[in-house]
Formats: sequence, structure tokens, C-alpha cells
Amino acid sequence: MSRILSAIIALLLVGTLAACRGNDEFSRFVEIDRAAWGYGDTVTVVVSHLDSLPSKKLSVGVVHNDDFPYQNLWVEVSYTDSIGKLYRDSVNLQLADEFGRWQGKSLAGSHQYEATLSHAFPLADSTRVNLRHIMRVDTVRGIERVGLTVSRLP
Repeated sequence: MSRILSAIIALLLVGTLAACRGNDEFSRFVEIDRAAWGYGDTVTVVVSHLDSLPSKKLSVGVVHNDDFPYQNLWVEVSYTDSIGKLYRDSVNLQLADEFGRWQGKSLAGSHQYEATLSHAFPLADSTRVNLRHIMRVDTVRGIERVGLTVSRLP
């Protein structure tokens, strides 16, 4: 009887730990020098430790401060798969609402916000994903970090 109870407790513990991970498989943010992201400064994130399921959900995240002068930030996401096919999409990160209130999570003058791309992407381990802003200015001030979260599809 105690072996059965121990096995049930072990299964519950493993299930609980797996549930805590959620659907996120990978997340990494890269710091932007002097909180000023230049148009030509492409940020490259190498994704790793992905499961074998082919399609993934990509979310672009940004950490910015109060010096960010706009309501939104447009970011281009691109990568080339293992057979050479180029994937490219853009995402609009709506960082402030119509009243100028920052969206997302805020702590001590820094604000974090994520937006999910509109469709699934086939990603493999060690894929290099490139992020660059596509705003109408050369340098966007107030951007502290930019990053990528890869999740399983629900």
C-alpha cells in the first residue's frame, strides 16, 4: 500500500512541476546599450532547448523606461529555417494606452510588455531569430531590453 501511495505522490509532484512551466519553452532578453536602440542594431537571439513539436508561438517582449517617447513600438522578427526558407513578420507592441498609461508590468520606472505574433512558426533548436525596430526614426530612446519568448501552441 505504501508503494502505491509513494508512486501517486511522485506522479502528483512531477505533474505539479510540469504545470508550473506553463507553455513557455524558451525566453531570453538582450540588453540595449545606453537604452537607445538604433535602426541598424539588429538583436539576435539563439533559441535553445525546444521540444520536437514543429510549430511554435513567438512573442516579442520589450523592457522600456519612462524616456520612451511613443505609444507603440514596431518590431520586425526574422529567421531562416534549416532548409534556407526565410520567415519574416512584424509585430506592433502597444506600450501605452490612449491616455498614455504604460501597459504590461511595471517596477521602479521600468515597464515590460509582450505581444504575440499572429501565426505559428516552425522553429528548431539553435535557430537564430533576429529582432530590429522598424520605427520611422533612426534611434529609439528608452528601450532597455528586447527579447523573445517561444511557447508551445495550446
